[in-house]
Amino acid sequence: MLRIAILVAALLHALPLAANRAAAQPDEGSRAGAASDAVAGASDDFNAGSFENSIWQLCQAEERLLRFDRITPVEGDHSLTIGVDALRKGEVRCNGPAVAATVAGGEDGDIESLGPSLIEPVQSRLKTMGIFRKDVSTVIQRNELRLQSRYRHPIDQEYWYGLSFRLDGDIPMTGSTRWVIGQWKQTNGPSPILAQRFDNGVFHITVQDGHCRCRIAKAGGDPDLEAAPLSTNPLRCLWAPDKNTKSRGGALNEGDDCPTGLTVSRGEDFVLPDPKADWVTMIYAIRGGRDGKGKIDIYANGKFVARVTGPIGYDDWTGQKMKFKIGMYRDFLPGTAQLHLDRFWFGRDPALHEPGFTPRP
Repeated sequence: MLRIAILVAALLHALPLAANRAAAQPDEGSRAGAASDAVAGASDDFNAGSFENSIWQLCQAEERLLRFDRITPVEGDHSLTIGVDALRKGEVRCNGPAVAATVAGGEDGDIESLGPSLIEPVQSRLKTMGIFRKDVSTVIQRNELRLQSRYRHPIDQEYWYGLSFRLDGDIPMTGSTRWVIGQWKQTNGPSPILAQRFDNGVFHITVQDGHCRCRIAKAGGDPDLEAAPLSTNPLRCLWAPDKNTKSRGGALNEGDDCPTGLTVSRGEDFVLPDPKADWVTMIYAIRGGRDGKGKIDIYANGKFVARVTGPIGYDDWTGQKMKFKIGMYRDFLPGTAQLHLDRFWFGRDPALHEPGFTPRP
């Protein structure tokens, strides 16, 4: 009996200690000092071999081109393969009752405006590959996953994202034909305010200052087949208006150089790794807004690449949210290609997802 009494006393003593330990490990929002409208983070390593429907929405995906593979993932057993081919064409919009019924969070089902391609595919280059389509510049090939709308966070709150991916397949040399492999969009904006792009088979990152699109960093090679001017100027800003801005005219035409209020500071090695050669792990800290407090930090394979500060996103940004999509989104190109995605996470505190990662002050 004495032994039992001692055990009971020990258990009663341990209960407040356990409660204290739990209190010392708050959820991600409170640990990061989140505002009352902060959004809880999420992560997916795709090891289950199936989609986590509470995280992902598939209304802009082609399920016949989605599969779970064992292609030497970064960690675990599986990676997700997101493919695109010549049969995947025509825009897919997330709207209507059929889509709304599959959406968790209650506010999705929106119709997106399409951002500009910036530089239309050059017909002569496509003809040399045996392609001749009158509508080649308007056909969209999209196969993307979207985070459920419950994960849309205020654009002016800083959130961190991490993802590991690689690409393979048919990658034709067509110059600046739009090819987006990850995008963060302001809910009322036409183009992503931060985008991972793959034009001409060259991985590069762009940030939007209104309708002025600036390339912040790139891997080796040239996305635009204009190697001479680009090799000495990794930061290049071009005018990328939506159709409403185009109709109003003005001094700038689509594709012209444009002035920007963005400031970029780079790390010692600001050349991006090549996802055609191996897995690439990207980490981003993102805070949008045109109040001068916008900031995007970019890390590649653990190394600091660049910090962008200034007016990030579009006007009328107050109260807007950020939505994230990953996969394939491009103008018409021949052949098949695959993006392999192994890890994804986002939240207020990168330490919860990347142990040992030290952000730049």
